[in-house]
Amino acid sequence: MCDRRKIARERIRILLELADRVYPVRPDLAIRYGEIARTLSIRHRVKIPRKWKYRFCKKCKMFLYPGITAKIRLRKRGCSHVVVHCMLCGSITRYPYKP
Repeated sequence: MCDRRKIARERIRILLELADRVYPVRPDLAIRYGEIARTLSIRHRVKIPRKWKYRFCKKCKMFLYPGITAKIRLRKRGCSHVVVHCMLCGSITRYPYKP
């Protein structure tokens, strides 16, 4: 793997951890960190880690913070899934999981 991609992956991880820590105090800064991380991933063709991938809205591309900008629910109807409701744009995303 190229050194630039390795550095980009590390910076993305650091930015998203900072965004998670800073969000309750400075939401505007946390959203900016999320935007920078997403831009880095696109520019250097690096995937955002799965742990953080679900923290972005698929529609408005904003960084989601559970309880403030996103409602997260577990549903067991039919096949079990996690429902993420973005409070910024109103979109709903479902991710399957095994109970």
